[in-house]
Amino acid sequence: MSGVFAFSTLLIIIGIVILAPILALLDIRNRNFPGAWRVYWVLIIVLVPFLGSLAYALLGHQTRED
Repeated sequence: MSGVFAFSTLLIIIGIVILAPILALLDIRNRNFPGAWRVYWVLIIVLVPFLGSLAYALLGHQTRED
């Protein structure tokens, strides 16, 4: 039973690591950013996907023009 639990946990972690940057990039596409902030956020998320999307979730609202 622990093998099934480990496998399902691994799938959830991989799903989050893959899904978080995709969702962050989609959100960036739909928002207005002043200057070059959009380019900065895209580069950060592409170069460091999970940490970049986490940083965007925590700090991205400070750089947006909503």
